Amino acid sequence: MSSQRKLNAYLERKDSLINQYRSLESEFSSDQQTPFYVLTKLDELVYEYNVCKSYFETQQLTHKPSLPGETIRQTETKLRLISEKIRSIEDEIRFDELATQVPRLSIARKEITENAKEAGKIIHSHEGLNPKHQWRLLDPRIYELKKNVKPKPNSKRVKKEKVAKK
Repeated sequence: MSSQRKLNAYLERKDSLINQYRSLESEFSSDQQTPFYVLTKLDELVYEYNVCKSYFETQQLTHKPSLPGETIRQTETKLRLISEKIRSIEDEIRFDELATQVPRLSIARKEITENAKEAGKIIHSHEGLNPKHQWRLLDPRIYELKKNVKPKPNSKRVKKEKVAKK
C-alpha cells in the first residue's frame, strides 16, 4: 500500500473512531457531562502523546536514526511521568465511574490509543522512505484527536482555492 493510501486509510479510521467517541456524550447524565468533557480534552492531549510515544518506540526498535543511550533514558523518563500524570487526572475526574456508566467508553479509548500508535508507525515509516522529510509533519491532523474537517463548498477558503487555481 502506498504511503499516501495508508495515510488516508488511517485518517478515515481515525475520523470514524472520533465519531464513535463523541456519540457517547448523550449516554452520560447531566452530572457526568463536565467530567466527560474534561476527559475528551485530556484524550486530545493523550492522543498526541501516544503518537509521539509510538514514534519513539518504533525508532528505537529500528535503530533509525540511532539515539544516544542518555537521550533514550531521558525520553523514557519523561514518557513515564506523563503517563503517571494522565492516570492521576483520570482518577480526579473519576474515569472508572464514567466507564461503568458507559462501558463502550473504555473500548473507544483503547481503539483511539491503537490508532495513535499506528500514526507513530506511519510517520516513522514515511521518514524511512523519505529521509529528506525527516522531522516534518506528514499531515498535522495525524497528531490530533479531532475530525478531519473539510471546508463547506460555499466557504471563503474553497472560493479562494478556486480563484488561486484559475
